[in-house]
Amino acid sequence: MKKLTFLIFALIAFTLHAGEIVISNFETNFVGKWGTNGNIGNTPDENHDNFMIADNPSKTGINTSDKVGKFHRLKSGNWWALAWFDYNSFEITASLSQPKYLHISVYKPLASTVCVQIKDKMVSPTSNSGEMKSDKQTKINEWQDLVYKITVSGTFTMMEVKPDFVNSPPVGRLENDIDIYFDNIVINDDPTPLGEEPEPLPEFKGKHPEGFEGVNTLIDPIFYGERFGSFGQTGAVTDLTVVDNPAKVGINTTNKVAKFVRKVAGNWWAGVFMIPLNQIVVNEVNKYFHVMVYRESDPAPLSLKLENSTANTGDIVVQGNVAGTYDWVDYIFEVPAEKYGTYDKIAFMPDFVQAPAPSERYFEDALIYFDAIELNNNPAPRTSAVISGLLTPFVQQLKIWKDATGNVGIELPVNDECTIDVFNAIGQRISSKRSTMNESTISVPLNNLEGIVLVRLTTSSGSVYTSKICM
Repeated sequence: MKKLTFLIFALIAFTLHAGEIVISNFETNFVGKWGTNGNIGNTPDENHDNFMIADNPSKTGINTSDKVGKFHRLKSGNWWALAWFDYNSFEITASLSQPKYLHISVYKPLASTVCVQIKDKMVSPTSNSGEMKSDKQTKINEWQDLVYKITVSGTFTMMEVKPDFVNSPPVGRLENDIDIYFDNIVINDDPTPLGEEPEPLPEFKGKHPEGFEGVNTLIDPIFYGERFGSFGQTGAVTDLTVVDNPAKVGINTTNKVAKFVRKVAGNWWAGVFMIPLNQIVVNEVNKYFHVMVYRESDPAPLSLKLENSTANTGDIVVQGNVAGTYDWVDYIFEVPAEKYGTYDKIAFMPDFVQAPAPSERYFEDALIYFDAIELNNNPAPRTSAVISGLLTPFVQQLKIWKDATGNVGIELPVNDECTIDVFNAIGQRISSKRSTMNESTISVPLNNLEGIVLVRLTTSSGSVYTSKICM
């Protein structure tokens, strides 16, 4: 019976770890070449004095193994100095929506950024994870597991570890050379560091309209990479990112915008997608989709497609504007009446040219920036990229009136706890109030405000109702 129980537990353990790829645990000799780069000089070397397999300096905590990798970090070396080594080739399939996770245990005399990279060869690799950085090391002279998200597929045969990746000369930071140890480098499906509790996934807060200014945007590369990305080209996490505005000119002087890397080798219809938390309701009073675009290449047609699980609008194409080269232009896509409906995905193709192919039009990957995506009832180009969402009409309209006390009366559309915000004509919040269950109407003070008043009601489930009145 004891033997059977042992076999059952052994089988369970094998099943749980059957999909795990062990890059190295340093318990046996290296399977290929190994060395350093940037520690002595600026080129790779097979230096076995500064990178070797050594005894575990502290067989405690999450790492009680006998042998580990040891990198002797020279004070005189470059800030990016690294250890590199070959390993048995393996292939992984990973994407933004189905990532893999690389774990590495580190033991260091100081806390600093640890950068790792896997690829198929050192120079001009075909398979390349890119530099993956972590600033989560907090333990000093104690083993800690760091985890990196891999979102690209490929065949990998070598690894670089930059265990003290601080952009500052070590000669100015370190008193002496230091020894840094690392071990148990594996790839699996578990994002939780060894020995730690799973990190709770925060609520996704990316909603439409979107101006990319806040921390909660449609492009959340840390926790919600599956809600955005590129298509029609070799996908990479860097294809769609939030960056600083490359040109605070004209109608867009905001700080942050989205950047799309249009690959030379991509399909002519390549583009980006974003899935907002709230659904996109298109109807007679909410049918003009606006996107501001900036590019440094010749103007090209742009296409928009709204999608849901069963249908889409098809490609809605507008012609590129020559004024949008080295300047921001507000492009307007009118959704046709036969496509009115509710959608939950935005597909945007800002370089929608079938011929000539991208490889014939570009010498290198093109950078296209966009911002201030919004659906409203105005066919005129906007003059500002500032997005508040206040003036965007939704299908849900509030019934409001000026009551006998001079405040604004509101008929509550749902039997739910709601938040009611009142704004003046320039978008400043001047009053806020919460309703309770079973209320049918509510009065919200205006604080003697006159003129146009905007009212926005948000239910506990996230539904939004808006209206405006002249007081």
